[in-house]
Formats: sequence, C-alpha cells, structure tokens
Amino acid sequence: MYFTNRDLTLIGIVSAMGLGLGFLIGMPTRAITGMPFLGSWLAGPPRVLLTLIAIYRIRKVGTATFIELIYALTSFLKPGGFPFSFFAPLIGGILTDTVYWIIKGRGSQLGFVQGAVLGGVLNFSKPVSAFLFFIVLGLPAKKIILQHPRVTAALLIGSLVLGALAGIIGSKLGRELQRLGLLSEREEKFYGVS
Repeated sequence: MYFTNRDLTLIGIVSAMGLGLGFLIGMPTRAITGMPFLGSWLAGPPRVLLTLIAIYRIRKVGTATFIELIYALTSFLKPGGFPFSFFAPLIGGILTDTVYWIIKGRGSQLGFVQGAVLGGVLNFSKPVSAFLFFIVLGLPAKKIILQHPRVTAALLIGSLVLGALAGIIGSKLGRELQRLGLLSEREEKFYGVS
C-alpha cells in the first residue's frame, strides 16, 4: 500500500482541520463582508501550512493531491457547490505534487526555500484556476474580474506571497515537530505501525 495507515490518519486529520478552518474563517467573513470568495482566500494560508506539515512528515508524492481532493469533494457536495470548486483545489494539489516530485527527485530536503515554493504553488494555483474557470465559462464573476484587474492581480499576488510564507512556516513547524519526536520515523518503527 502506497500510503500507510499512519499516513492516511495524518491526511485525515489535516483535511479535517483544514475544513474546520475554512468553515470558521469563511462563514463569518462572508457574513460580515458579503464577499463569497474572501473567506476561502483567507483560509488558504492556514490550509497550506497544514498541508506542508503533512508533506514534511509523509514525504510521498500524492499527499497534497489527496488532501486537496478531500477539500474538492467537500466543496462540491455542499449546497451551492460549483464545478470550479471541485477542480480548483484538485489542480492545486496536482501542481504542488508535481513540483514536490521534482524537488524530491533532486534529493533535496524540504527546507525553507522548498517550503516557500510548494506553499506558493499550492495557494496561487487555486485562485488562478478558479478565475480561469470564471472567465472561460462566462460566469457572473467574469465581469468583476475584467472590470477590476488591479484587485484581481492584488488577490493573486497576495495568494502567492501568503502561500509562500505559510509554506516557510509549515516547513519550520515540520522540522521542529520532527526534532521533538512527534513526526519521526523511529516512533513508527518502534510501535510497529504500518
């Protein structure tokens, strides 16, 4: 089995925490501002941080895609879900895993630079793919995007920067948790968990 039981448990925990953060940040933001996508934008960096910790521990290509697939299914199945809410996270997960595969292939550890790159890719690719869906499908948000290109550009740049920062923090937390023995391989071998 590619993912061990311990890997799947961590993926489940990270996904549940990310969904909880999305709900806790997204719902009040939408209620206060009336902007439907601002909550998702604000919930992105904490989710990236959690995903980077999972990648740091599991160290297998496909981790980000698996986590984002859970987000995608949940977003799509909730009332009022749109097709782009399924594809945007999935695209983000696939691109992140592709970049991780390239980084891992060079034998590089997940340091601050690699964390920043992975976090930036993950957080940046989701709004880009969502905006492209809006434009291609001619959804009502297409007008807002085309009428306010500076706001759109600011949101995209903000996504990239916040994702990179969350990636750096995620790799730092992953390193510290491993140093404390909370993410160590030795513990898994000691307890005989597969």
